Amino acid sequence: MDNKLRENVLNRVTKGKINHTLGCIKAARELALKWGANVTDCENAALIHDITKHLSKEEQFTLCEKYDIIIDNVEKSTFKLLHAKTAAEVARHEYDMNDDVYMGIKYHTTLRPNMSLIEKIVYLADYIEENRTFDEVHKARELAFIDIDKALIYCLDSVIIEIMKKGNLLHSDTIEARNYLCTICS
Repeated sequence: MDNKLRENVLNRVTKGKINHTLGCIKAARELALKWGANVTDCENAALIHDITKHLSKEEQFTLCEKYDIIIDNVEKSTFKLLHAKTAAEVARHEYDMNDDVYMGIKYHTTLRPNMSLIEKIVYLADYIEENRTFDEVHKARELAFIDIDKALIYCLDSVIIEIMKKGNLLHSDTIEARNYLCTICS
């Protein structure tokens, strides 16, 4: 990983996100090595994935306007989802990242059907990084190195249940990603 890039991005995330970001980079590297993905692309996507997460709703909407990002109804009501799309655009426009990195960042919160290996890895790295302590993370960590698709189903199931408990809206990409994964795993 390029040290200048790392330093630049880490200076742009909140102090509370630095350890999470470093944990994501480590997990992404380990998963990339395990599953045969491009290590540098996975690390770069993990590094940049939350670069815009700290922004306010208005700042997110401003970036959406700047980059012509179409916002759906779920994202309007759960604006924190927007950081994936805005961070992907920052990665592309400010850091000249390739399409694989872009897509890994763009779908790190929702996934999508027919996702690439890097998209799977960035989603899992975000979920299982070493600083996470919630109950489901231990099983997810185990599964991530045994069967990546089953690990993703497990994570999505946990996330969907949590979203439903809170009474929040489910993004259609998440539902379609789970259905897709269940189809290919059966």
